[in-house]
Amino acid sequence: ESLNALAKLDSSAAMKEAKISVNDKTKGTLAEEIVGTLAEFGSEDDFDLIASKYTDLPFKPRITRNFEHYLSRIQNTEKLKKGVDIIIGFRESIPTFFTTFINREILGVLLAKKQALGLTDQAEYIKTKLPTTMQNQNVR
Repeated sequence: ESLNALAKLDSSAAMKEAKISVNDKTKGTLAEEIVGTLAEFGSEDDFDLIASKYTDLPFKPRITRNFEHYLSRIQNTEKLKKGVDIIIGFRESIPTFFTTFINREILGVLLAKKQALGLTDQAEYIKTKLPTTMQNQNVR
């Protein structure tokens, strides 16, 4: 919670603290806060760190929306593809009742953002990862 509070006061200080804490042995809510802060304030140059730390989290549902928001800012198509593939790996490893949430609220939202930005190649890649029934729907 303290990292979230710091982020509200000083995002630069929160990002600095998250980068310092990222290699500490943390778990649970603190690990999620660190990844969430990195995702919220990180740049495209931080992709490898953020993707790696997101992947390391044992339970991702709470933080996946933050990771999606981070990916929505990524301009590099190869990085975006890696990030989407990480989400797909997560989707395939969890109980199926989370699948609709991941498809609609994470990938669907990301798709809509990329379409709105005119990032057609990225949007098309995301579409290929959605179920056929969702590929031609307006997702938000």
